[in-house]
Amino acid sequence: MKVGKRAASEPANAELVHPTSIRLGTARLLCALMCVSVLAVGTSSNATAQKGPRPMTIVDLINMRPIRGPRLSPDGRQLLFVRGDVDWKENRTIGHIWRFDIESGEAMQLTYGERPESSPLWSPDGTHIAFVTRRGDEEHNQIYLMRTAGGEARRLTDHATSVGGLEWSHDGQYIYFLARDEKSEQQQAREEKKDDVYAFDEDYQQRHLWRVAVESGEGKRITEGDFSISSYLPSQDGSTIVLTRAPTPLLDDWDESEVYVMSASGDDPVRITDNLVPEGSVELSPDGSQVLFVTSANEEFDFYYNDNLFVAPAAGGPSKLLMPDFDYEVFGATWSADGRYIYFSANTGVRQDLFRVEVASERYERLTEGDHSVVGWSYYAKLGRHVFQISERTNAGDVWMLEERRGARPEQVTHFFDDLEEKYLLPRQEAVQWAGADGVTVEGLLFYPLDYEEGKRYPLIVQTHGGPASSDRFAFGSSGDYVQVLAALGYMVL
Repeated sequence: MKVGKRAASEPANAELVHPTSIRLGTARLLCALMCVSVLAVGTSSNATAQKGPRPMTIVDLINMRPIRGPRLSPDGRQLLFVRGDVDWKENRTIGHIWRFDIESGEAMQLTYGERPESSPLWSPDGTHIAFVTRRGDEEHNQIYLMRTAGGEARRLTDHATSVGGLEWSHDGQYIYFLARDEKSEQQQAREEKKDDVYAFDEDYQQRHLWRVAVESGEGKRITEGDFSISSYLPSQDGSTIVLTRAPTPLLDDWDESEVYVMSASGDDPVRITDNLVPEGSVELSPDGSQVLFVTSANEEFDFYYNDNLFVAPAAGGPSKLLMPDFDYEVFGATWSADGRYIYFSANTGVRQDLFRVEVASERYERLTEGDHSVVGWSYYAKLGRHVFQISERTNAGDVWMLEERRGARPEQVTHFFDDLEEKYLLPRQEAVQWAGADGVTVEGLLFYPLDYEEGKRYPLIVQTHGGPASSDRFAFGSSGDYVQVLAALGYMVL
């Protein structure tokens, strides 16, 4: 639930629809979960004999195989994404890389490793795909490279520690990555002797930025020092890099991270921010003159506000808060191709949508709208196109695209989850609002039992989200919250 203003277009329901609120004690909760398990086994075993939509089980939710991280090819014709394979025998889900042809609608699995593959990225010319995995007896995740036309992937890096956070250089000659420093000889000697006693929060290695040459596989360190790189992004022309860095990778030092701009070689770093709030979504404007970032602060950089948009001069200078009266929480942001606008994703209470703001006027507009969550979003400036997933009551996150031109409407690209409502009985979801103790409107989501009858009282399960910031949002759900299963058991869920 979220404390905040209600959008004018959202219905105001003053009260919940006759639920009987109950508190599940340990025994009652265990009983409910046992019922869920029994229902899962029973319904699963009879699934083939039953015709028409049926209640979902926990097994159905685990088998849903969600899509993660869709990436559009440079020519705009294909997608890459990761989709999980459920291995019940090994008791695990393994993510593999898939390629999807937008025109034909054909999907092809590209990787079949025994360990998960992740972070697939097209090369700038579209001829190669980089991804992260470890194979055979490798101890650490490495970068692998595969030709788009097909063939076996080859290992590109042989780094001493696991790599992640990949980004291609603009010319395709290099791949940047983040990796923790190798343990010192003294640390390694102690571990060999089983001397593994250490002080709390002192067992860490700093994380730094590297790059590897695609042709030769030669690695080069970009940053070095007693600090950790949290995030980074090269400029569009490849000459500079914007990044966030903190004293250590520890959570306690998260709020001491700051934004820096430096040359692509790591020289001449310029500190952009100086505060006690963590920054993210850092990106240089197309002309390299400004830095965009998001942080949980107001214009005085007081902490613990909704995440807001900021811009600052790339050469150094005061940061400016955009849209100081924006009521919602910004999740991620990026510049438009011409630098006139900033596109961003925002949590509007129990919904998540795309927006854009004109930097000069600070006027903003919503680009998507519905009882849904827009997730996995990326913007492709050269193609003038947004790619994202929509998770909603009847769909677990198919991929959609939105052209940048004014008046364009989102178009569905993949159709993996179109038949969910034909296969399963799915609970009704509803946004509800009520007055909090201080008079501020509070918003939440109410799920109805499958057998709901108007005027009848039902037991209510309250699922509070983590935080305390952020909120629950319209989405399909998962095996982690199993609202579909609880609704099948006759519960209302708030």
